[in-house]
Amino acid sequence: MPVPMTLTELDAELIARGFAGFSPAQRTRYINWGYFQVARASRWWWEKDSEDLAFAVGDFRKALAATFDSSLKAVVTSPNDRRRALKPLSEQDFLENWYPLDLAGTGGRGDSTQYFIWAEEAIQYLYLIPPPDAAMTVHHIFSQEVVPLAAGGDSLITPDEMDEAVVLAALIRCHMRANEQELAMTARGMLEEAFDLQLNVDGLKMDEEVERVEPYPWP
Repeated sequence: MPVPMTLTELDAELIARGFAGFSPAQRTRYINWGYFQVARASRWWWEKDSEDLAFAVGDFRKALAATFDSSLKAVVTSPNDRRRALKPLSEQDFLENWYPLDLAGTGGRGDSTQYFIWAEEAIQYLYLIPPPDAAMTVHHIFSQEVVPLAAGGDSLITPDEMDEAVVLAALIRCHMRANEQELAMTARGMLEEAFDLQLNVDGLKMDEEVERVEPYPWP
């Protein structure tokens, strides 16, 4: 099964395209800038991920995956497969009515119906409100954070069919840096086509869902 390209492979592609004269740091910078552009062009299906968080009685928060970027849905899946969606709590309600409390205490426990995402010391936590009075598992669906590629073995989180788009986005920057405006425009046109094709793929994932994808706002 094909896998997304690594930083080493992307760098080799730029060298093969004639940019060996750029320093490794410059090529890595342009690769990451192109990678970010591709990742932010729309709400892609591949950005979604999920994790199961097991809460014991009295657990009021769980650390989220290191790749967490933004929460999409939290659903209670146990006990007894009693699936129900948790409602997101507002920041004002959380900070005024819950955060000041001793959530580890026994007094405020109950049937958890809400959740809130809060960061402390660079760690993102999912809080259950109120803290559970029974063990439960929460299936948390979230969007992944796109982080820069740093080591040679770091790979894209984009699917392998988007490898060309990342290369093209990096090439645009390399050509512009080399003052090759016509080649930059050619690469941009090919990138737009790659975006259009991927938007069609995204739209077919769930044809009934309205506004599943957003067009990239080219200037």
